[in-house]
Amino acid sequence: MGELPLPSLKIEGYRLFDDLEIPHLGRVNLITGRNNAGKSTLLEALRLYALRGSPRVVLDILAARDELDGVPRPRGGARIATSEVVIAGLKRLFHGPNSGLVWESPIHIGPIEGEDRVSIGFEWYQAEASPPSAVLVSPEGLPDTEASEMRPALVIRFGRKRHARFFVDGVDGIAGLRDRGSSYEFRGEEPVQCIFVPANGLSSAEVGDLWDAINLTPEEEAVVDALHLVTPGLERVSISTDSASRQDPVVRARLAGRPEPLPLRSLGDGLNRIFGISLALVSARDGLLLLDEVENGIHYTVHADLWRLIFQTAQRLNVQVFATTHSCDCITAFQQAACESAEDGVLIRLERTSEQVRATLFDEEELEVVTEEAIEVR
Repeated sequence: MGELPLPSLKIEGYRLFDDLEIPHLGRVNLITGRNNAGKSTLLEALRLYALRGSPRVVLDILAARDELDGVPRPRGGARIATSEVVIAGLKRLFHGPNSGLVWESPIHIGPIEGEDRVSIGFEWYQAEASPPSAVLVSPEGLPDTEASEMRPALVIRFGRKRHARFFVDGVDGIAGLRDRGSSYEFRGEEPVQCIFVPANGLSSAEVGDLWDAINLTPEEEAVVDALHLVTPGLERVSISTDSASRQDPVVRARLAGRPEPLPLRSLGDGLNRIFGISLALVSARDGLLLLDEVENGIHYTVHADLWRLIFQTAQRLNVQVFATTHSCDCITAFQQAACESAEDGVLIRLERTSEQVRATLFDEEELEVVTEEAIEVR
């Protein structure tokens, strides 16, 4: 059994996390908390850590929150330059009140001990310098040179080494960042395998890519077995694409006693949700699986068996799982599966105060007390 990619977690300066520490993480981790406590934000931070601050992921995160399109327009409706949209979106990633292009400190994400952390921040460069070199920043947080002569760049580091620098000014700022992000090269430290399943499920294209990777392997059988939690008579799954019409892949299932296959989407939200979770789980070998609102569409009677499947597969394939939930039934089922498993199951409750977000951890024994006494931990 391999070591966990993340035995602990420290997040500094990311969105609402000023300085969040989680001293112990398990093989499977369930994150709870009220709305706006930071559950989905924690998953974002984990994506950034695993993929070493990839600009593609940065842009995906901003786009998912409409933070690249929802930038206020100046009075009169004048169009904002592309670079201003990018900069306005990027500012939202940083904690605390900041003005202009000055951030008090960069983002740091990684384990509590050691230097294996991702850092994301900005540096200033002289606009006309060739090759570009960083410009010193004054104690007040402003460049020593006139702002009009400066170029802001998004700088990504892992440990003490700089991975990459991406200039974000100019009319092609967002296009350039997207292009460079898609061909992001890691220098020295490879990314950790990481698959994120949002609350509304994987896209058809993502499903197609993941299925192609496991097709005709034992993991394909594991995915079909997972579907038996909801539909015992399901015999086989296939994915096809009409290349002529360039449509997204369509998942079809063959059921016992039915002469023709049926679209999986026609068989209910629960089956499709379990299909997406199990497909992502077997594809995340030796890495991280992130599940937002894991219980979505799944009947409470299936929760315990689903968690048992997650614990068993995570142990077999060396996957570390992080999931969020609002459901008491989901928490109870998680506790049952955690107590039956040889692997650690940790419940993490995020609580937001006026000043910061703090995390409270519950192990299997504490979870048993929580569920027996019906203590509110959502």
